[in-house]
Formats: sequence, C-alpha cells, structure tokens
Amino acid sequence: MSRRSSRYAWLALGSLALAACVVLANGRIGTRLAAAQAPSFTDVTVWSDSLDPQTQTLYQNLASAIAGFSGVPDVRSAYYSYYNDGTNWAIASWGASVLGAVPDGNGGYNVTLTVGPNFSISTGTYVVGDYSEIFNVDANGVVTYVGSQDPDNSGGGPLCEFS
Repeated sequence: MSRRSSRYAWLALGSLALAACVVLANGRIGTRLAAAQAPSFTDVTVWSDSLDPQTQTLYQNLASAIAGFSGVPDVRSAYYSYYNDGTNWAIASWGASVLGAVPDGNGGYNVTLTVGPNFSISTGTYVVGDYSEIFNVDANGVVTYVGSQDPDNSGGGPLCEFS
C-alpha cells in the first residue's frame, strides 16, 4: 500500500470510528494557556499529497514555526482530560497536522491544526476527536495561540478509540 493510500485509509478509519461513536461530554472553547503539563508539540506534520510545491513549502515552514510553540491551552488539556489519568493513559506530548492556512492580512497566516495526544503508556490505541486549534504565525515567525474548536462538544469524556 502506498504512503498516500495508507494515509487515506487511516483517515477513513478514523472518520468511521468518529462517526460510529456515541459521545456524552461537555466541551468548551477557550483561549487560556495552562502551564505545560506536557510539551506542546513533538511534531507538526503536513500531508502533502494534494498540495502544490509552493503551498507545501509554506505549510512546512508554518508547521516548523508552530512546532516550537510552548504552552498547552487549557481547553486542549480539558478536551483530552479523560486520557490523562496517569494509570491507564498518560499524555506525554502532542502531535498535530496542518489542516490549512489563510493569510491574516498583515503578512502572516492563521493556521488550523488537528491536535491529538501522544501517550507515554503504550496502549496501541489511537484516539479520534473533532478538535482543532488555530495559531497565528506573523510575518516575523512569531507564533500566537488564537483559539480552539470542538464543534461536536465531545471534550472531557471518552472519544472514539481504535487500535
């Protein structure tokens, strides 16, 4: 299976798992940053299969800038709190993928990322949620957290899990 088709297979599997889940949780959107319970990001990736070379380079540069961001928004910690009990689950760090970027009108970009946990206790399980964050990368490369999105209000409780 090619890298591209395997990526789409994981996306399809994740989408099916998300669609199949019944979630009872109370999510909220916020902008406060917590003291880092875990490093902000260990990796920020760009899926380049459908990007032209110029956009690919732009997204890679934005991803590199955001990867250096320190701080974890309270809303991210709250969204994934069910998976940070330290016994069965322990969040060690965070991974993210660039979903898109739009010019901010000042020479920078507002970048939307899907964000998920990397666990220190190996469970072999992936957690799928409908959570994203927006960061601004200004013209000087300074990164600012803008906000979070939890459109289905599923944060704080069990999410879709698959192995």
